Amino acid sequence: MARSDDKPSTSSHSRDFNARSEDIPAMSVNDEDYSSYLTLVASLSGDSSDDEDLNQAIIASLENQIAEKVPVQEILLELSSKISTKQQCKFNINRSAVWEGALRGFQRLSYDPNLMICVKFSDDMGKNEEGVDLGGPRREFLRLLMDTIARSAMFEGKENCKNLALDSTALRGDWYYISGRAIAVSLVHGGPPPNFLSPTVFSLLVGNSANPALEDIADLELFEKVRKIL
Repeated sequence: MARSDDKPSTSSHSRDFNARSEDIPAMSVNDEDYSSYLTLVASLSGDSSDDEDLNQAIIASLENQIAEKVPVQEILLELSSKISTKQQCKFNINRSAVWEGALRGFQRLSYDPNLMICVKFSDDMGKNEEGVDLGGPRREFLRLLMDTIARSAMFEGKENCKNLALDSTALRGDWYYISGRAIAVSLVHGGPPPNFLSPTVFSLLVGNSANPALEDIADLELFEKVRKIL
């Protein structure tokens, strides 16, 4: 068990995610660079070929910087190093209603992803489980949360190869955004990665092109129609 004042580190699950994602491109242009670029472009005259050449040169320079790649492990370690162990965000979680507890926690105005998550589990009667969160309850909560998201109506398809589905309730409640935040929090706070995503969704999330496969179609009737056409 890790002590509550230990710095969080990426778990073995996160290292698996890193190995799968080592070539993820990352933005390396800061806000000041981009602001300067916009200011400069706004002052250029569209009638001047010299100005147009300068404009193209600036764009090419920015594209070269954007193309730089940063290892995922380095990104996760940098983010985890910013987590404060002196302050905590408390989550009260009922094991039979993990998603509802996560929603309450993430939607609180006081929630801060840079604070250590402290989890207290309770049963259906509201009785708290004994023990202090030294890291185990937090990891258990994140594991249960990833399982809950994977089994939700927001995703469809085979186990460990799921694609996004359109769910009106989730759309109205902004649950897709909250799920994305939960996945990011799990990665940074030492929880499991979203191993349930299909290669197509994973590729799109990391900014690469994707070639959807026939198996990505979860609707059996549509699957058969497309298979016959192919």
